[in-house]
Amino acid sequence: KWADRAHDHGIADWSALTVRPLVVGPDTLAPITDPDVAGRDLALAALTVMTHATSPTAGATMKALSTALAWQADAIAAAYTELVASGLGRTEAGIMWRNLVATDLSFFTSPLSEELREEGREEGQVKEAA
Repeated sequence: KWADRAHDHGIADWSALTVRPLVVGPDTLAPITDPDVAGRDLALAALTVMTHATSPTAGATMKALSTALAWQADAIAAAYTELVASGLGRTEAGIMWRNLVATDLSFFTSPLSEELREEGREEGQVKEAA
């Protein structure tokens, strides 16, 4: 809550600038769980996926965004896929996102998608050799 307060900057008793930050978090940003809503504002949907990564709605927000991305041009889908993957990192939610987009990568051509496909090919070759 400290971050959403106004911050005055200046000399002693004379404030030359007041900054009022917009703070986004699970308490201030509703989860987007409807693919149609996610498709209307991909940036906001991506932000909600990252913001609600540890909440009970994490899976639903990810599914809504991944479904909405399937309806987008490849370049747009790739950009948002990578953005969310970077934002979630190697967390539990990040692994869940990777697994979700790995289930149907046919419409994703991002570096993450290519990496997941390559991992799948390598695992298949290892299983064949065993």
